[in-house]
Amino acid sequence: MNVYKGKLEVEDLIHKLLRHEQSTLAVQQLRLYAIHNGRLLKQGNPLELDPIPPHPEFEQPIVHEIPEELPDNNGRLQSTRLDGARPRGRLILHTSRDNMETKYKELKPRWKVSYRAGNNMIGSKKVSELVPNTPGNQYVYATVELSALEPDYVALGRARPDDGPLVEAVDRFVADRIREVAKRINELRRHVMDEQQLDEVQQENRKLDDFKNRFLPDTSNVVGEGSNEGNGGGNGPPPPPPSPPPHGEIPQVLEITSPDNAVLRIGRGVELRFAPLIRPRALDSAGRTVPKLTFDWTSSDRHVIEFTSADFAIARGKGHATISIAIEGTNIRSRDIQVEVWNVDHVLLTPRNLELPLGKRKQLVAEVTNDEGSRATNVLLNWKHDADDPLIVRIDPFGWITGNRKGRTNVIAGAGDPKSDGVWARIPTEVMVVENRDEIQPGSRFPQLLLTGRDPDPETGEIREGDPEQPALWQEVSDFRSNVWWMNLENPAAFFHFKHFNEHPELWRSFHAQKVVEMVQQVHMQMEYTQRDTDERPDYWASYKAAMERIEVQLAQTMWEKLTIYVQSGTGLD
Repeated sequence: MNVYKGKLEVEDLIHKLLRHEQSTLAVQQLRLYAIHNGRLLKQGNPLELDPIPPHPEFEQPIVHEIPEELPDNNGRLQSTRLDGARPRGRLILHTSRDNMETKYKELKPRWKVSYRAGNNMIGSKKVSELVPNTPGNQYVYATVELSALEPDYVALGRARPDDGPLVEAVDRFVADRIREVAKRINELRRHVMDEQQLDEVQQENRKLDDFKNRFLPDTSNVVGEGSNEGNGGGNGPPPPPPSPPPHGEIPQVLEITSPDNAVLRIGRGVELRFAPLIRPRALDSAGRTVPKLTFDWTSSDRHVIEFTSADFAIARGKGHATISIAIEGTNIRSRDIQVEVWNVDHVLLTPRNLELPLGKRKQLVAEVTNDEGSRATNVLLNWKHDADDPLIVRIDPFGWITGNRKGRTNVIAGAGDPKSDGVWARIPTEVMVVENRDEIQPGSRFPQLLLTGRDPDPETGEIREGDPEQPALWQEVSDFRSNVWWMNLENPAAFFHFKHFNEHPELWRSFHAQKVVEMVQQVHMQMEYTQRDTDERPDYWASYKAAMERIEVQLAQTMWEKLTIYVQSGTGLD
């Protein structure tokens, strides 16, 4: 509060009070007036909260009538009219132009579901309590108007409604409607990107990713091609950069990881990428990897297995086929891979319940029965889960599942389109991702920078989509396990630079290079915090990093709203 010569600016004081979280509910519940020196302020009108500019695609509130009966958490129907004794209620959904969670002074106190009975305010709950881990929910708030909540659900102080079956039923209805709007907003916020620009940026990213290897610490504990073992950390300057990973130049052989004589079984209708499963690698005469080569993927029978682009294939029909891989422009080929496509008749998942600590990886077993009655647990399937947040867990085609964000979800596996002739598990596995009491350790892969929208996720084999709510240099818990970082093109700052790639390539290159430097700094800091002498307690680098990224999400994106104008015009910082 600015106090000058013992005086307060009255308008400033009122503005700050109205923005305070503890004032929001009082202003909504009561008629409050401001008096200064015996004079009514605001022209004698009650104090009101500042209007919230709506999301551009949702200029008007969305109003839903609350059904006369709603199921509670146990499936029992609850009357929302007290068996006809009260009027029908309604739900009013409002949207915000800005992320309400990150506008922690102006909007976060109002990022709530408010409950009213007639003109009486009953209380409120945070939106994140009703729809946790739902992308886009930061742009939605709501009001429930339901006379039947009074008097049984009115708590002393009216901070929030009392718990009970009717509130449970109403909350379920409200959560479903918020999810619908949040999903639409999240889809609208995704950018349509130029495919040619994406290809060029991917090539640049690969060059920068190779360049950064010169500056990785010798004390890196990663194990893999090009890694170096050291003697621990310390408080001195960073160690000298190691030599870049040894690469070959002229390929002589194409190596794959699929065992000899092994047959890959795949469910008919399954779509997947083969490169993460087989991991083809071109080697020179000395056994060194030859990078930056393109592979041609072919099938002996496209009616059984068909490649639609690069290594992406669809299991078209029951039968046997072989897959071969060649280095583009050469006669160098891998040995053939035998494929058998099954007509899936039934899928059974075990276990039925799985508790998974953050960063841990466990396998769900899918027992597949085909149309001939044969059974196997090594059939490649597609996997999905029903949580609003797609990144709660990461699942690969073999059923290995990694806990990535705390929460609960149901996981199923199957083959084909579930809405037509596909066959999927009828009973899902309920997965609960919980806090990890142990320090999460980085993976054994060499540190790598990948590009969203273009590169496959090592944990799933699928292309990793960007997220507007995550940092430009992005690393989830599952990425920490894999030792990868993502250049997140959906981040507002990253997309701003990306869209100017053609007109001002130096602007993009500067931003891209900055993120590569930040990645290398993080690798150094990780080593510094986790590799201490035996008599020192290692600090939890993952905790520090998570806190750092939370702050970036809260502050950097809000700052970028002003910086975008500044970068474009040189103004807008006032």
